[in-house]
Amino acid sequence: EMMAALSLRDLIRQSTNVAHEALEDTVVMRAFSGGAPSIAQYRDYLVRQLRLHAPLESMLAGWVPADWASLRLSRSAWLRSDLDALGVAPDARPAALPAVGSWAEAVGVLYVLEGGSLGLQVVRKRMQHDHPALGQAGRFMLGYGSDTGRHWRVFVDRINTLPAAQWPLAVHAANQTFAAFLSIYSEPRDEH
Repeated sequence: EMMAALSLRDLIRQSTNVAHEALEDTVVMRAFSGGAPSIAQYRDYLVRQLRLHAPLESMLAGWVPADWASLRLSRSAWLRSDLDALGVAPDARPAALPAVGSWAEAVGVLYVLEGGSLGLQVVRKRMQHDHPALGQAGRFMLGYGSDTGRHWRVFVDRINTLPAAQWPLAVHAANQTFAAFLSIYSEPRDEH
């Protein structure tokens, strides 16, 4: 039941809780939350992230406000620079993606991507200081750095202005985005 007192952020967080926990429980994500992904796991993580971020950013580009695009749609570039630093080729196989045909749906997808950057700030603090994720191959992990909290608050303020009638679209898109990540992270790892 949708409580009128809920903000959109709270509604999405509650509605995606199960999907979020399932993603956190994948092998790769467990290694990250423990702060000790192997180099192979880290490479694999970046490759999988790029498989989702590159097409999602292309889809979002038509819906994201101009003042946000260069800031919030740059993760695929960060991932490419990290993979270059590690000498790893991207994986171009398509992923199952959510549909983005409205600002409300873009909001749902962005909620997951922006929330991911927020979560990575916690993960970085647990990692060993000599891990490549904190060095030359750490651009994606760094996210917005010390500005991450501020950018998250700006994001939440903006999405909370979405008319309540459109909230179900945003919630559905957020759940579909988590499902896309879960699908990619549930694929067995290629052993090279």
